[in-house]
Amino acid sequence: MQPEAGNLYWKEDAIPYDSFAKEVDKTVREGKIFDDITDKKLDDYELQSIELLPWSFSEVKDGYIYLYGEQKVTYRDKNYKEKLSAMEEGLLNSDKMEKVSYTTIARVLCRINIEDIKDTSEDTYINYERVCYDLNKNWGGFIINNKNAYVLKEDKYFESSKEDRNIYVYSMDVDTGLYGEIYRKKNFLTKIIPVKCL
Repeated sequence: MQPEAGNLYWKEDAIPYDSFAKEVDKTVREGKIFDDITDKKLDDYELQSIELLPWSFSEVKDGYIYLYGEQKVTYRDKNYKEKLSAMEEGLLNSDKMEKVSYTTIARVLCRINIEDIKDTSEDTYINYERVCYDLNKNWGGFIINNKNAYVLKEDKYFESSKEDRNIYVYSMDVDTGLYGEIYRKKNFLTKIIPVKCL
């Protein structure tokens, strides 16, 4: 996972390929959680980077901060050097790298131990622990209460849909990642009638 010259990294150092990276790599290759990878033969690719892009986070609960967001995993073609050298001149470096790399995304709820945050700087890598992947990919807000996370989900909206959407609440054990639906409510659609101004 060592970056090549020309790659954009905040630091030149790379995190070693550890057990966390192996677990994420295995999850991606199984093809059940991350975005569709059926059009890629990942046997020809190697893991390059794993990024966490948080959208929302909780207050400190029992020594942890919980975050919900995207886990972005990027792969690079094993033969990228040969393929880059064979590409036509005039292409931007970003366009070239796009042709030899592949990125897939999953949504995830995770947590960070506040002890790992103390005395850190902007350049410090912080370990985080995955609680659960969002298989629906459309969770809304969440709250943490004791050892449970309560997550809100709403059916996707389609303008052509004639049916009302449901709103769901899931209860999740933050230590095991197991969750189930505990509440469902019908969200009645409101018909908007345009009014012509006089």
